Amino acid sequence: PALTSVFADVTLPAYLERDESQRKDVRGGAMSLVRGSQVRVTATANRPLRAASVDGAPALRPYRAIESPLVEVDGERRIEFRWEDEHGLHGREPFRMNLSGREDMPPTVGCDGLVSGKVVLETDVLVFKVRARDDFGIRHVGLEWQAVVAKAPASAPLGERIIAAGASDREELEALATFSAHALEIAPQPLSLLAFVEDYFPAR
Repeated sequence: PALTSVFADVTLPAYLERDESQRKDVRGGAMSLVRGSQVRVTATANRPLRAASVDGAPALRPYRAIESPLVEVDGERRIEFRWEDEHGLHGREPFRMNLSGREDMPPTVGCDGLVSGKVVLETDVLVFKVRARDDFGIRHVGLEWQAVVAKAPASAPLGERIIAAGASDREELEALATFSAHALEIAPQPLSLLAFVEDYFPAR
């Protein structure tokens, strides 16, 4: 008896705010998931089974299905499936599912059309694009500005504002940004203007 399909139903960590589960074909026997994800693996055989186990524990379900318990992914983990059909024949070899946990990577941000060292009048308006990317979701992107003082450590920000909101399932975001010192009531002075992005990882 052989396995005709192997699927993993994945639930991502709660902080990512993605409530729906994802179904993935994992016949290759390996899957990498962000740490804190929960996964249940279901394998289906090509004919009726009499017995089946996952990691040595009975795991047979109706309709020729073998179902693993719900597993939380943190580091490396292997799940082993064994089965026996209605004629007493065993699978040629066990099916081994390798799970690995990976970190939720920080987001990245960049600007197009914002020139370093630019001199502008107080009433000029800077217009540029901000592009952000994250492996799971972008919460928002924004701008921050602070005074530049020669031979002194960076000062506290004079202000900031959000220029675009993202979503838990939005992994790329492009926003048109504008900056006017006059509109923000900032006195003429050297300024450092920064774009920032926040993802859904707590406190990052």
